Amino acid sequence: MNTSHTVTLMLHTPGAPASLGALVQAHGAFALAPQGAAPAGLVLLELGADVDGGFALAGRLLADPGVTEVFLAAPASDPEYILRAMRAGVDEFLPWPVQPQDLRAALDRYLTRRGAAQQPRPRDTSGPRGRIIHVMGPKGGTGATTVAVNIAAEAARLGGAGSTALLDARTTMGEVPLFLDLDCPSTWADAARNLARLDTTFLESLMVRHASGLDVLAAPASLDDAAAATPEAASAVAGLLRRMYATVVVDGGPFLDEAALALLEEADDILMVLALSLPCLAGTRRMLETFRGLNPALESRVRLVVNRHLSRAEITVAEAEELLGRPVAWKIPNDYEAAMASVNQGRPLGQAVPRSQAARALAGLAASLAPAREARPASAGLLARLMGRPGGAAAVALGGARS
Repeated sequence: MNTSHTVTLMLHTPGAPASLGALVQAHGAFALAPQGAAPAGLVLLELGADVDGGFALAGRLLADPGVTEVFLAAPASDPEYILRAMRAGVDEFLPWPVQPQDLRAALDRYLTRRGAAQQPRPRDTSGPRGRIIHVMGPKGGTGATTVAVNIAAEAARLGGAGSTALLDARTTMGEVPLFLDLDCPSTWADAARNLARLDTTFLESLMVRHASGLDVLAAPASLDDAAAATPEAASAVAGLLRRMYATVVVDGGPFLDEAALALLEEADDILMVLALSLPCLAGTRRMLETFRGLNPALESRVRLVVNRHLSRAEITVAEAEELLGRPVAWKIPNDYEAAMASVNQGRPLGQAVPRSQAARALAGLAASLAPAREARPASAGLLARLMGRPGGAAAVALGGARS
């Protein structure tokens, strides 16, 4: 392979230029810039003790027309660095000390982005902008997938076949196909690996149509597929789905990794599905505080949905509202038998048990979200600041290539 891509190392840890330089050259598609030369091409920048100065330097590098991208290497123990890197426009975040597999993966993504930058594929940005509804819980087991699947199916019923998409964003843990008894041979990892050719035709080929008229895009199921689910890919897929559908429902998990935050940034509404229990309320409060710290606009989009509601619960809705400092937007009755019948049959509640209390409540929730946005036809029916990620930090792709 020709070494046609220049890499400038701006590292201060003793021994780092030699070890990381050897990894760059071993890749085969890159050549190191001469020592002391002006920064050019891809710049690998180590964030030193002067954090503010380091980010200021990254900003100057990104403004340099001779620099194509900036990779920032910094301790992964402080998620604030990831957020600042994203806001600065840094293209990749690499936890320090940089691991060989993380650097190789980041370099591969660089080559993919540069290929896309050199051969741009025009995309149709005309037409209406659909509404993105992100459904999540503060912890596992709150019934967020049940809510996401059923409001999506109801939105499809209201808007007609092809009006609504359901994106399963629970990477390696997606269950949407099981809830709808669907065989989904493709996932949005296939789109993530082919961003240069991503358009409506290609994305449509990855979708599976349910009998309700709902189009489903399954979650990456393997670790290899999950690695392709970068923030750049998440934003690209969500943005294109918004152009294709009047309503896009995202089934999001409780973990705020980088791809999840990118999807949340795209959302118009965030439905936080919770139960009236102390652990769940505590988790919801922490999640709201996290949103507030990352981006206050995220918190403003949150609507609380109490699931499995009991009229005689020990904790009342009013007490939950007082604790969380915001109103509950919707209550879904506790209807265990109907929910289990729906899941076991692989059909939405509206089809499996349409007269159940849960089905009617979810239909009402979907209808409350249905009013058209200004640009939609009238007929249409942050990067983790939490307490670390399981399994350790990995390289984070933060942005796209610049031409």
